[in-house]
Amino acid sequence: MDLTISEHRKIIKVVQENIDIDLSVFARATLKSRLLHTMEVFEYKNAEELTDKIQKGTILKDDFLSIFSVPYTEMFRDPAMWRKLKIELISKIKDYKSYKIFIPACTTGDEYYTLLVLLNELNLIDNVKIIISSWSDKTIDLIKQVKIPPKKIELNKANYKRFEGKEGLDKYFENKFLKSLQRNTDFNKINILKEKLPINQDLVIFRNKFIYLTEEYQNIILNNIYDCLKVGGKLIIGIKENIFLNKSIKDKFNEECDTERIYKKK
Repeated sequence: MDLTISEHRKIIKVVQENIDIDLSVFARATLKSRLLHTMEVFEYKNAEELTDKIQKGTILKDDFLSIFSVPYTEMFRDPAMWRKLKIELISKIKDYKSYKIFIPACTTGDEYYTLLVLLNELNLIDNVKIIISSWSDKTIDLIKQVKIPPKKIELNKANYKRFEGKEGLDKYFENKFLKSLQRNTDFNKINILKEKLPINQDLVIFRNKFIYLTEEYQNIILNNIYDCLKVGGKLIIGIKENIFLNKSIKDKFNEECDTERIYKKK
């Protein structure tokens, strides 16, 4: 199955008009891949069937979002970055009564669960206020429930070993222990492109998402994140991403760590 340019344009138009989602934010290759995936899940044979179902209201907005959303990776992806963050948190959080961490636009709970494990091992879980956002209520519910696909568990364990964690991951998946660590977390449905983000954040984790977006929308999100960070606050992105490709952003951040893509708001 393939999609023509005219089919792409029609789907973008129909989705925008009927369920108020702007798919034009995504790079073309990403959009094509996610649309084909969505059609496969819904068992639609072609683009016309997809647009017809959307126009008739057969597909609900939240169902579309939960299937279309790009599911990124696994726990402790890029272990060196998490080791670097561990040092940062040890030095910073102990002096804070409420260190604020924001993870926007979540499509899975991988980064969030990793953060919970890290904070628990540092005995800092109660020194931190976490905000998790997604554009889908269904995704937020799944994150809260800590449902990790069995095929990911071994990979998560391997990453955790490379991270050099204190304990095994098994205990976090047993007896709802990981779920119990959510006590200082707020979950919010937020459109990062259109809605105001929480302010005065000490750290924003937005990894491996810019690569899926057009340059125009990368710029919008970077400026929104800049506004939500306090002066001196940190932004962490994916190790294959680089916010300094955007010239206007260079005046707003200092590069804290080039290899792990950690930036500090000026």
